[in-house]
Amino acid sequence: MLSFSLLRRWLLAVSGVVALAGLGFVFLDPGIYPVDSSVVPRLVQGVLGATMVGWGVTMFLVARYAFSEGKPELLRLILYGLLVWAPIDMTVSIYYARAWFNVVLNIAILALAGIPLVLAERHLHG
Repeated sequence: MLSFSLLRRWLLAVSGVVALAGLGFVFLDPGIYPVDSSVVPRLVQGVLGATMVGWGVTMFLVARYAFSEGKPELLRLILYGLLVWAPIDMTVSIYYARAWFNVVLNIAILALAGIPLVLAERHLHG
């Protein structure tokens, strides 16, 4: 049986690799995909959608657990994730596509999620 220490290190390493790979995708040329270039926009859109579903489900489950167990530090961790994601996403949106609509959407997400996260964390701290 695998030790708890090994499992912990393994999961933390996988998490780090996923984050670094995501950062790498920010800078990669879409032409590297081994598919017809005409399907790359749909591929990227599909992958983005799947990532957002995973991100939303994770936030929902962690927030629900934080509220039910009175763990404000978990809400802070969600906020940290948002604060890492937003500047990267907005920079890419502006640099590659001048996609100001996405910047506005990200600011709205930050406000709609970030403000309640900060206020709820303070409330749970008492």
